[in-house]
Amino acid sequence: SETTLVADTSKADTSKSEAKPNIEDPAIVVSYNRAYKTFTDQNYKETIRLMGEFLAQYPSHEYSDNATFWTGESYYQLKNFDQAYVEFEKVITKYPNGNKVPDAMLRSGICMLKLSKPEKAKSSFDQLIKKYPESVAAKKAKASRGDL
Repeated sequence: SETTLVADTSKADTSKSEAKPNIEDPAIVVSYNRAYKTFTDQNYKETIRLMGEFLAQYPSHEYSDNATFWTGESYYQLKNFDQAYVEFEKVITKYPNGNKVPDAMLRSGICMLKLSKPEKAKSSFDQLIKKYPESVAAKKAKASRGDL
C-alpha cells in the first residue's frame, strides 16, 4: 500500500511536468486564440464567456494568466470596474510569476481610481513601481499616481 502511494505520487508529479509542454497543443492554442480574437474584435461579453470556458477546461495552462487578464480587461472595457478589479487581482495572486502581473497591477490600480478609492489605487501603483521598476506598466503607474 505504501509503495503504491509512492508510485501514485510520482505518476502525479510526472503528469504535472508533462502538462507544460502541451502549450502548443493545437486544440488549446485554437481555443485561446479564438477567445482572444473576440477581444480584439471588441466583443467583450463573448471574450468573458470564451475565456471562462478556456479557464474551466485548462485551469493550469501557461495561457491561464493571460486568459484571466483578458477577462479582466473585458470587464474594464464594459466599465464593470468591480469585476475587472477581481480578475486583475486573480492574475496577481494566482499567477505571481506570469507575464501579465505588471499590467494587472496597473489595471488594478486604475480600477480603484475609477471606483473612487485613491488610497487603494496609490497602494497598487506603489507596489507595481517597487516590484517592477523598469516595466512600461510602472512608468504608466508613476504618471497615474502623480496626482494622488
